[in-house]
Parts: sequence; C-alpha cells; structure tokens
Amino acid sequence: MSYELALWHGPRPADHEEARRQFEVLADASEEKELPVTQAVRELAAALVERCGDDSGGVWATWPPESDASGDFMYLNLTHAAGAAVVATIALTARRMGFVCYDPQLEEML
Repeated sequence: MSYELALWHGPRPADHEEARRQFEVLADASEEKELPVTQAVRELAAALVERCGDDSGGVWATWPPESDASGDFMYLNLTHAAGAAVVATIALTARRMGFVCYDPQLEEML
C-alpha cells in the first residue's frame, strides 16, 4: 500500500476544488500521452531525494521519484509508513520551487 501525492509546476489554484479539477485533467493527460519530463520536475525530484532520502531509506514506493512524471506533472508514490513523516517536507519543498502539491486521498492542496 502506498501514499500518493500529485505535484505540478504552475500557479497555485484558488481553492481545493479548483486543485482537484486541475489534478484530474493533468492525471488524465499524463496517462494518455507521456511527455518529456521538464527540468523543473527533475530539479524538484533531486531536491526531494536530498531532503527525504534515497531509495534505501524506505520513503519511495516507486524509484526514482520522477518515474511517474510527464511534462510538468509528477505523481509520487510513497510507502504508507513513510508518507505521514515526509508529506509536510515534500509540500513545503514543492511550494518553494513553484509547484502545487495535491493530496488525492484528502482531495486538497497541501
């Protein structure tokens, strides 16, 4: 079982409902057509590995973190055990780098 977060580069939505709509559009688009991962996503993934640890730390359910990325959209799969411990760090890092961090389990932005 994993804990998922969706991250995308761009302006922060006005509210959780707008974030949910954007997430659905981006997630559907990433499944339909895989785009080259942007430099911004690669930089975010590197920053998250630096702050949360590499694969040996038991944080990532899929490795590398950007393996589920397409264009400016990245879907993170965290181990359920590590999820709660690193979600705040991931959300803060993402916001500082110009990304929206969305929790599809809670259906809200972080």
